[in-house]
Amino acid sequence: MTQKILDVREYSPTARHSVILQEFEKLKPGEGMYIVNDHEPVHLLHFLSHRDDFDMDAYYAKEEEEGKWIAFLKKKEPSEAKVVVTNFDNNK
Repeated sequence: MTQKILDVREYSPTARHSVILQEFEKLKPGEGMYIVNDHEPVHLLHFLSHRDDFDMDAYYAKEEEEGKWIAFLKKKEPSEAKVVVTNFDNNK
């Protein structure tokens, strides 16, 4: 599977988060994408960490060269529904 690469350095700083989030929404569960930025996307990471579909464990970022950061964002796989079995009726 090829991973999407999104270079946001060409966008204005105020537009970058919107562009990244639009592309993140297009990902299917389990898919990821690389973003290229001029800094580590710490504020974006903080925002995404509050989403249920963001895989924080898969995130990484590395400065390839001065002014060029590569970060990986991944959408979580769907988790199985958890079933809780109780015996409240038996304890009456």
